[in-house]
Amino acid sequence: MSYHFGLSKPIVHLSHLLTGSWLVYIGYKRITNQRLNNLHYYLLTIVGAILFLYFLVVSYKELGKKWNYAFGVPNYLIFLTHLFNSSLFFLIGMRYFSINKIISLYLIIAGALGGMYHAHLMLFK
Repeated sequence: MSYHFGLSKPIVHLSHLLTGSWLVYIGYKRITNQRLNNLHYYLLTIVGAILFLYFLVVSYKELGKKWNYAFGVPNYLIFLTHLFNSSLFFLIGMRYFSINKIISLYLIIAGALGGMYHAHLMLFK
């Protein structure tokens, strides 16, 4: 079993664990008023653009089909969440949004939730 376009489960889970940890790190650095290296902004732009295009294609491909991911999470909710987050990453990376306290907290929570969800899937499913 694999995800869209033949992506293997371990690759998807590991990428979410790493990305989630990275987002927690970025959120923590900014919520404690520490400066971020410019590399993080470049990576947020690249990751945001790639994820947005990927989920735009997947959403279009699955348009009108209703099915659930693990724990009964509807596919459209996963698609919308990823499209929103990827847009946010891109806008932060391009510095249209600054990483204030609210955005920092969002990155920490979203990173932790995404990482924990995929850690659970990797270990127990």
